[in-house]
Amino acid sequence: MTLLSSSTVNINPDIPIPLSGIPDTCAQHISDSLEINSILLHNNDHAIVILSSDTLFVPEYMAATMSEMIAKKYNNCCIFFSSTHTHNAPGIDHSKQRLGATTPVYIRRYEHALYDLVDKLLNNHGEEVNLSYGSILANHCVNRRKKVFTSLAKKSISTYPNLNGAKDETIHALVCTNLKGQLRSLLWSYGCHALAVPFRNTISADYPGAVRRHLRQQYDAPDLPVVFIPGFAGNVLPRKIAKDLPWRRPLSLLNRLAHGPPFGQFSPEEYSRWADGLSRHVQSAATAAGLQRIDPKFAFAACDIPLHELTNEAPAGGRLRIQAARLSANHILLSLSAEVVTEYLSLAAEAFPGDIVIPASCLAGTFGYLPTQKLLDQGGYEADRFFTAFSLEGGSYKPLPEQRIFKAFQLLSKELEE
Repeated sequence: MTLLSSSTVNINPDIPIPLSGIPDTCAQHISDSLEINSILLHNNDHAIVILSSDTLFVPEYMAATMSEMIAKKYNNCCIFFSSTHTHNAPGIDHSKQRLGATTPVYIRRYEHALYDLVDKLLNNHGEEVNLSYGSILANHCVNRRKKVFTSLAKKSISTYPNLNGAKDETIHALVCTNLKGQLRSLLWSYGCHALAVPFRNTISADYPGAVRRHLRQQYDAPDLPVVFIPGFAGNVLPRKIAKDLPWRRPLSLLNRLAHGPPFGQFSPEEYSRWADGLSRHVQSAATAAGLQRIDPKFAFAACDIPLHELTNEAPAGGRLRIQAARLSANHILLSLSAEVVTEYLSLAAEAFPGDIVIPASCLAGTFGYLPTQKLLDQGGYEADRFFTAFSLEGGSYKPLPEQRIFKAFQLLSKELEE
């Protein structure tokens, strides 16, 4: 028997307030609400808690505090605490001030809301549910790394639409319904940066919030917990391609002629159409016609890789956290505390043969980007330029990081089988 407890809490700030993800920008109004959404699944003395926060990142100490709370009730438990990675929310991670200033008053309010949410989960006896899995392919994102002209005589990797670059359009959905068939909560994963909302100086959960509102309206369930976890989206953006011709910028015009149009910004109408289309895809992935009923079989494994094994000039005590949870005989939730590039999906599939791997990045304690050697050779923001922005001055990757990650994947796979 599988029992579900689920809940949601509003974490809107008072405005104006600095945003994290859009440096030197303050939100002047609220476009849509920020939330923490949560589910707790309990089966045969195993409990899994999944928290999804409408913030850019979640600091590691918050996950550790929540783990201690949960461990007092459940001996064999695992907590997955991820951010949705919206760039239109206040920061709560003091270690990343260059991405946006944090506000102590808001962090305290956030901590109280988080504590109350988890306390509510733990004091709920739960409802018996059935679990189902569904998936569908969308067409809403694009790889953001392309070698283009950065001067009239030089090319380098820049943030530019790469229609032939790696991406994953799979929408994964884990659906929880009660014994009457009523939807009680939904978890979904998609590998695309939450950078679609067309307004900079506003509070918004970005497209995870738009999908959440759509599902609640469609199911007439205004408080439905909808847990979004970003997939391996480190080098993927919404498909927002510029339409105007940059006649007054020779370099931009040269790139447009040689490499196609650059990224642009959605208009409000374009964003609404894009988000509505994605919302319908998520709903389709979660509908009865394409769902596969799964028999819960919970098992957990985790490992930490010290950052000094992956990078040079790593901060003392820094680590990459990798967690895996077996949900059924052939469904795995795999999460990393990094902005993981899409190329790691093939390594996950190889390490967990025969399993459907639901990828999750931006786990609490995310330190930065996780590229492959190919990306390191190419250069670009995800390979090396992010270090300064993430307050990791002087940092650089050691060769072949994917080899170390793959070994960790294999170790977790073996532990789950045992």
